[in-house]
Amino acid sequence: MRPMRAPFLLLLLCMISLNISAREGENGFGVAVGAAASFPHGVKLEAGVRLTSHLYTRAGVSFLPGINAYDDEVSNIEIGQYKSILGYNPTAQVKAVASSKAGHLLMDYHPFRDPFRITAGIYLGRPVATADILLLNPQGKSIMQDQTMLDPNDMPKVTITNSSIPNQTVTLQPSPDATLQASLHLGRRVQPYVGLGSGYSVPRLPVSFSIDFGVIFNGKMQISSPNITNGNADFLLDYSGSKAISDLVYYTQILPVLNIGVNVRIN
Repeated sequence: MRPMRAPFLLLLLCMISLNISAREGENGFGVAVGAAASFPHGVKLEAGVRLTSHLYTRAGVSFLPGINAYDDEVSNIEIGQYKSILGYNPTAQVKAVASSKAGHLLMDYHPFRDPFRITAGIYLGRPVATADILLLNPQGKSIMQDQTMLDPNDMPKVTITNSSIPNQTVTLQPSPDATLQASLHLGRRVQPYVGLGSGYSVPRLPVSFSIDFGVIFNGKMQISSPNITNGNADFLLDYSGSKAISDLVYYTQILPVLNIGVNVRIN
């Protein structure tokens, strides 16, 4: 299903559900709150509203606290601009933290008046891995220990060129303390979602459980950095020369989503 068709599907389901509810003479309104463990979004908190006996809507937020993803030194790098000034290739101390913050707006349609549901909606936000990189000298100290050869206010710039497309480049300039920061964003900010599940976001009992499995169309990874002075670093994902990175970029454009939660009815 194309993402642009989702709003039309939701409108159609809403009209069908309202028509059925009107024929049955039911007042379907109800409110509940819920919490869930979610992959890949972490902890999810939401509020749900029963619009009719067939149609429910829910909205909320999810978050994944920062998790240390990488902490090590990388020595096999070539930074010609710095080698010519310092007389050596710096080592990079890399520390990466993965986290996620997102909001969501979902519609649940129960076609058979039982817990089975079809869900469609959007997520706003995306998981991100942020790396802090410190350039080190052979003694394991910041290269600013050799600051007699470096101007903190005008650090040498590093230009990376796409070997396949020579005019495609990105230029970075380290901060005055010889650090770089880069973030890897898992997809675009607005991500359509479709899925199947069991349970009511506004339960008939005071408390009930629910489970959902679906897919999120998050799109291609993106790279950002405050140290970029010219160009776009996203091409590094396509032409990294690493099959592992290429596979990661390809297979994460559509991600599975699993939610297991509990819902508490308010009225």
